[in-house]
Amino acid sequence: AVVLRLDADRDAQIVSSIALACRAAGCALLGGETAEHPGAMPADAVDLAGAVVGVVERGAELSPQSVAEGDVVVGLRSPNVRSNGFSLIRSLYGEEIKDHASALLEPSVLYASAVLAAIETGAVRAAAHVTGGGLAHNLSRALPPGLGAIIDRHSWYVPAVFAEIAARGVNDAEMFNTFNMGIGMCLIVDSDRTGEVIEQTGDHAPAVIGRIGETPGVNLA
Repeated sequence: AVVLRLDADRDAQIVSSIALACRAAGCALLGGETAEHPGAMPADAVDLAGAVVGVVERGAELSPQSVAEGDVVVGLRSPNVRSNGFSLIRSLYGEEIKDHASALLEPSVLYASAVLAAIETGAVRAAAHVTGGGLAHNLSRALPPGLGAIIDRHSWYVPAVFAEIAARGVNDAEMFNTFNMGIGMCLIVDSDRTGEVIEQTGDHAPAVIGRIGETPGVNLA
């Protein structure tokens, strides 16, 4: 017999959570479709995909080319793992993951409104969303050739969930390559106007975590 995969209660919860996220980010939910794939997926599995399209006025783009030596890096706090590193987490926790679900599955932080407010000040040169690949990999995309960032890794609080993951046998380098380690968004900012950006992003415990210099790459000190 064919097993139907649609579950009204579960699917309503998924769509309502997407709608709440769109509202928080100032996005319009334009639509979508729900399809069943008998024989292709387990009966209780869900494959969820989405896409976002944005518009920016010509000349108002954030760009690595706007970054200058002496700019500072403002980090916005991430209190949890968000949505990256779960393949590693599953392999580390195995069946125990059910006992830690409340900590590991906390909803992702949405930075859109705060970042847009910071950009409106005119003080933000470039930005990097810290997702898969960790802080160094993502921040490097916001840097121009010939410049780098020195990051003081002691300038922010690393949430306890990351220490718990590391205690299961993950070395320091792998932790920083896989997880956000407490910084979910980086803004590269004109050093003379840091206070304006701090004010606009205050809901996310902003902190100056680094500075732009001549040494290429992202260096965690």
